[in-house]
Amino acid sequence: MSQNQPPRRPPRDREERLRMYENEQQERKPRRNAPKTRKRGILSTILSILLVAVLAVAVCIGVLGYKLFSSYEYDDTNDSAIADTVGEDGIMTVALFGVDTRSWSDTSRSDAIMVMAVDPQRGKIKLTSLMRDSYVEVPGHGHTKLCHAYAYGGPQLAMQTINECFGTNITEYATVNLEQISEIIDAMGGVTVDISEAELAEANKHIANYCKENDIKNADSYQLTQSGEQNLNGLQAMVYGRIRKGNTGGDWQRTERQSLILQKLFSKISSANPIQCVKFMNALLPNMRSSLSADDIIYMGINTIRHGMPKMEHTRLPLDGEWNYATIGGASYITFSDEVLTQHLHDYIYNDVKPSVSE
Repeated sequence: MSQNQPPRRPPRDREERLRMYENEQQERKPRRNAPKTRKRGILSTILSILLVAVLAVAVCIGVLGYKLFSSYEYDDTNDSAIADTVGEDGIMTVALFGVDTRSWSDTSRSDAIMVMAVDPQRGKIKLTSLMRDSYVEVPGHGHTKLCHAYAYGGPQLAMQTINECFGTNITEYATVNLEQISEIIDAMGGVTVDISEAELAEANKHIANYCKENDIKNADSYQLTQSGEQNLNGLQAMVYGRIRKGNTGGDWQRTERQSLILQKLFSKISSANPIQCVKFMNALLPNMRSSLSADDIIYMGINTIRHGMPKMEHTRLPLDGEWNYATIGGASYITFSDEVLTQHLHDYIYNDVKPSVSE
């Protein structure tokens, strides 16, 4: 080697530098990847939250669906589907009954009798109350009160009676146990009604009797203290819907009070939040028996709200001025013209003409 040439650096120096360079590169890599790791962590957290939310919703829907289709008593006597009875107008009809019974196997008259017509195209649910003391011919039992048809042959005979007397074609029904309607009303926070002095006295008398018969403590706390507009709890509203004596209007006004309570409930349900709806379902369904299957309920629900929340209307038949009280065989009945009532009913359900007395 020439003395004028610079000395070479030891190989060890180059090896150290190489190692230092490689180490430096390794140290830089985690720093460049760190933001990606944090982003992945955030995304994983968001996805996990969304997944839990979706699962929670799915569970809720499943629970509600199970509640809907398993907690009410399904009557499969009639295996037809309500969709099969719907014409081009889309109108669906269902018979509604209210009974006082402790068991579905008990024989009971129907205290409340209604025809519900769901009219999706007009965005309406139309309820027609039929008087329980109406003098009609019950197939196989002769002329008697309309409410007796349910006692003689259950909802099937009651529907047959309505169909044959008034020319309808109702194949489905829903019966609510009025014995437990107080639970349903309480689930929605009660109902607000305007009570007269006569209704106040009669209601308090029946509240006291009901509390005594059912061994309800603090009975005095259920007594109404004044007439006028006020919110009734379940027990108070239930009794209010039953009274018909003591100058309170008899069977006619009792039907009106029962209809008023149903309308108040529907109004609350229409504006209820999901939690209130669940409470309502939990109270109603265990006290309901119906021929409507799960498919029927889904079909009706979809078609009922497809144009928005429907408006509910109500009428009573026969109309004032078109009926009379009559005593036949020692019993009191409401008599009327079958032809006139039938015309009113059909015009209301299918032509959307509110019944009125002809001039």
